Amino acid sequence: MMQEGKSSFGSPPASPPCYLRASGLLSQELIEGCTEVFFTQMYPTMPILYREQLRQTARDIGHSAEAYCLITAFCAFMLIQPGIVLKMGRVVEEQASSTNSPRLGKLLMEDSARLRKGYDYVENPTVNTAITSFFLFGCCFGLNKHNTAWFHLREATALAQILGMQDENTYIFDNVVETSRKRRLYWLLFVTERQVMTGNTHNFNSTTLSTLRTA
Repeated sequence: MMQEGKSSFGSPPASPPCYLRASGLLSQELIEGCTEVFFTQMYPTMPILYREQLRQTARDIGHSAEAYCLITAFCAFMLIQPGIVLKMGRVVEEQASSTNSPRLGKLLMEDSARLRKGYDYVENPTVNTAITSFFLFGCCFGLNKHNTAWFHLREATALAQILGMQDENTYIFDNVVETSRKRRLYWLLFVTERQVMTGNTHNFNSTTLSTLRTA
C-alpha cells in the first residue's frame, strides 16, 4: 500500500510506443453529442467531469493513450445507457429497444480495455484513470456482464485509494475545482460499491446506477 509520495501522482502514465487505436470508432460529433447528453441528463448523479476538462481531454486523444481510453470509455458508457442511440451521426433519445448504440458502445468499450493493456496505468494513476475504470464498470453493468462490472468497480475503488482520496491530507494542495471533483468521485465510488454489495453482491438490476446520488 502506498503511504508516501502521494503528491507525485497526477501525471498521466506514458503512452505505449505503438499507440494504435481502432479507426473509425470515434468522431468529434459523437464526442460532442455524448458530452451534451451527459451534462444535460446525467451530471447531477455523476458530477465527476467538468465540460472544459472533458473537451481538453478529447483534444489530447491523438497523442495520449490515457486520454483516448477515458474518452472511448465515456462514449461507450453513454451509448450503452437505455434510451440513447446513434442516429444520423448524432446522439439522440429514442426507445431503448434499439440496438445501434449498445453495439457501438460495446466496440468502444472493448477498444478502451484493449489499449489499457498496453501500458501501466496502475503504478502512477491519475483521477482520469479511476474515472475510466468507473465508466468501464458502467458499460459492463449495462451489458449485464456482472462479474466484469464488479471487477472494474473494485479496480476504480482501488485506484482511488492509491490516489489517497480517503485521506484528507491529499486535498491540502489541490485547487477548489479539483478537490470537489475528487471528493465527488470518491463518494460516488463509495456509494456505488456499497449499493452493489448490499444488493446480492454483484448481481444488481439495470436501474441501480441511474438512481445513485452522491453527497
